[in-house]
Amino acid sequence: MGNTLLIFKNTNLVGVWISLEVSVIFKRDKFADEMLEILENIAVRLEDSLIKREAKGRTITLKIKYFDFQSITRSITIDEAVDNASVIMKFVKPLLSKTEAGKKKVRLLGISVSNFDDQDSVALKRQQLLLPLKFPEVADRRSENLLEF
Repeated sequence: MGNTLLIFKNTNLVGVWISLEVSVIFKRDKFADEMLEILENIAVRLEDSLIKREAKGRTITLKIKYFDFQSITRSITIDEAVDNASVIMKFVKPLLSKTEAGKKKVRLLGISVSNFDDQDSVALKRQQLLLPLKFPEVADRRSENLLEF
């Protein structure tokens, strides 16, 4: 992938992985015939990252930025969680066909996987986080029964 900048993006919230993304920014615009090979390389790098984290996801997102800097995403949520590059590509190819890539030159390509199949993560995402309020005036008011919840 010469003349490119490779970006790994891991998004997490309070220690819970929300998504893993691999994107490539090109120094020159790409045409349709180059895109599938690049996406396959991205999917392999994403697979490595998913396996390293023992993560499998159900939502696959294709990210494209055109030469005019217009950004679009196309996503699909599937029944069975994946971490395999060839399976990811099976869903990315139809997503790519729903874009103007090929008609318009492309500056950035990326694939992300989210909606992880990890029950502990799901439970943590849905749990309300509690903020400890340790202000002296609040403690004093509670003792006086002025604040009741």
